[in-house]
Amino acid sequence: MPNRFAFLIFFLLLFLFGGCGRGMETPSGLVKWVEAPANGLHQFVDKGDVRFDLQYQPPAYIAANENAKPSMSRAFLEERLAKLGDLYYFRLSLIAKNGTDILMQGIQEEAEYYQRVNYYSADFQQDIQLVQGSDTLPCIMYQFENTYGATPYVRMVLAFSGKNRNTSDEHVTVLINERIFENGFLRFEFQADRLASVPTLKTE
Repeated sequence: MPNRFAFLIFFLLLFLFGGCGRGMETPSGLVKWVEAPANGLHQFVDKGDVRFDLQYQPPAYIAANENAKPSMSRAFLEERLAKLGDLYYFRLSLIAKNGTDILMQGIQEEAEYYQRVNYYSADFQQDIQLVQGSDTLPCIMYQFENTYGATPYVRMVLAFSGKNRNTSDEHVTVLINERIFENGFLRFEFQADRLASVPTLKTE
């Protein structure tokens, strides 16, 4: 009988603290949780001298990053979530592993630099897709962030429509057919249970 009681207590604790997979986090705590690779929402692929770093950005994470205070008001969070909607947001970073300007990596003449700027400013959007179940979805929002050599990376903000991340049991895959460094298709898979396990953001 005592063993059965201990067994029941163990599974009750497992359900309360581990089974649901969601907790409460401060803005800074949520940012750290989402950015930790162990949680499955921050992934990277190394191809030669280039790292492709893809960070899934839940709407609450975006709001937390915009919040300069240690706490957040419920009104601010609700306003930002309403504006961000149900899209899937990602931040893609292309990083030169040797620390040099990624847009200058391996070029032979100046014209190649401007070719890369033009490609990443517009055309690259057409080479990025999100797959969810049987649906292949285009990148509907795209913003290229050029640091003009101040950093060894450039960044793109991406957004896709898709099924609700909290109710869908289908994982999503981001496919990137990057053409400048000729790496072919890159795949980043985000499991449904990890997408749905993002902690709740604490508010005042």
